[in-house]
Amino acid sequence: MKKLLLSALCSLVAFTANAQGLLFTGNLEVTVDGKGGSMPAEVLLTNGQDENHVNLSINNFRLSDGANDMYIGNIVIEGVNAEEENPESDLISLKCSKNITIQPGTEPKDAEWLGPMLGEIPVVLEGKYDAENMQLNVNIDIDFQTLGQIINVKFDSEDCKMMFTDDLKVTVNGQSATQPISVFLGIA
Repeated sequence: MKKLLLSALCSLVAFTANAQGLLFTGNLEVTVDGKGGSMPAEVLLTNGQDENHVNLSINNFRLSDGANDMYIGNIVIEGVNAEEENPESDLISLKCSKNITIQPGTEPKDAEWLGPMLGEIPVVLEGKYDAENMQLNVNIDIDFQTLGQIINVKFDSEDCKMMFTDDLKVTVNGQSATQPISVFLGIA
């Protein structure tokens, strides 16, 4: 048993060599045409195509009036410009203006995800982050069948964790199994 536990720990240590991003947890303040509320959320930053770009994800995004939820989906914005604000600080500025297509969410599994039905929509993103905090402002302009709605999403983080992903391979008595896995470590 000790040998199995040691092997698992060694695998985990080897696994953590592949840092993939930062996971910020906090609250989203969502307004639709000036009316809205707040809800807990996670924003994930992952490596972009080069050192000056990141990919940003807000997964399982939903709108709620307190009694009812409208499930929108996964907002994934690739190629967000990421630039140092000041060489003496760790603060990174985020800026992006582009069209995206919202992907279906994953939780809850039985939800009807409305975002993919919207097709391509324009988003304008501005924000900043460091290894501990993120502040983000995203404007989404939806002209879905002439609704002409403006959705504003503000995010302020309370916590940040580093994310590591890789395939975890476990072998017991000659039987092997491989499973993709993500590990999140708190940053102090």
